[in-house]
Amino acid sequence: MFSLFQLTSFGLFFVFSSVHSETPSTMSVGRSPRSATHLVHHLDASPLMVAADVIDAISFKTTEILLSEYLWQQTQQYHIQALQSGFVHGIRSASLDPEGFGGFMLQDSVFCYEASNNIAIAESNATDPFIKQFLQEKFQAYQDYYQALIHTWHIENVSGIKLGQACSAYIAHEHDVAMNYNSVYFVVALIPCAKLWPWIGQQIAADTGNFGVYTKWVQENFSPDSSGVTKYETLINNAEAQGVINRNEALEIYTKSMMGEVNFFSSIKTIMVDSGNGSSNKYVSKERQYALTFLLCIIWLVVQPMVVTIDDTFTKTFERYEYLNVGLNADLTK
Repeated sequence: MFSLFQLTSFGLFFVFSSVHSETPSTMSVGRSPRSATHLVHHLDASPLMVAADVIDAISFKTTEILLSEYLWQQTQQYHIQALQSGFVHGIRSASLDPEGFGGFMLQDSVFCYEASNNIAIAESNATDPFIKQFLQEKFQAYQDYYQALIHTWHIENVSGIKLGQACSAYIAHEHDVAMNYNSVYFVVALIPCAKLWPWIGQQIAADTGNFGVYTKWVQENFSPDSSGVTKYETLINNAEAQGVINRNEALEIYTKSMMGEVNFFSSIKTIMVDSGNGSSNKYVSKERQYALTFLLCIIWLVVQPMVVTIDDTFTKTFERYEYLNVGLNADLTK
């Protein structure tokens, strides 16, 4: 007769038998151009990088909060949502299902492919030669990165990858900015990722923390170093001062990009379940967790009457034994 423990163990084995049982190998193709800011030096000579004299010439209110600070403050709620998203939480706790990580990277390869096309559109519309040069270099960085991704993930054609709604909406947003706005607004659209990822890195101590198999990816992509973002922000601050950027339009574009990051992170919901021996090498989605809970309830409903019967039989047998033992002892003392 199976004990309750044996039956429960059998149920656990049944549920987890279809789940990965090996720790995934570390996969990384370097830092994503989405968060990397090493190409900002191409903007140094842009007229939009000229600072105080331009601001004073148009009597810009220096006491007013700078555009870059305003945009960051106005989207603060999304920073927290990104930090608490399924992807970031899973990475942070080293509990992200490798299937979830793989799903993110596959979609990211398509995102980077489509983003390179959007950057090419923005570049073709650029009138500032320095922004044009920057976007040309950015285009090449995205091209190199997505090609590395499809090689790493053995993808023959990105068109065969089905995108989730979050990733598709983010791509559509960047396409709209590239097609319908001054190219400096495309820089605005790039800032949320370039600033959010290092901010996440600061919150999770990306440079010193241990994130299991994801440590290298975290160190490269969530690196707290965000020094290049300040040049992006200088550019848009001066662009507003010169009347090139409208604050309300910038906020709308910036917010949609920030929401794109949050929704993309939040679309990855799977987590990892501890195997019970101190090592986290069993992986299960939330749907499978629900299935596990349901199965255990069914097992308990089936087994509970058996346990009660067995316990009742054992009790009665023990009581009979005690009765006979007492009678035997009484006879022996006569």
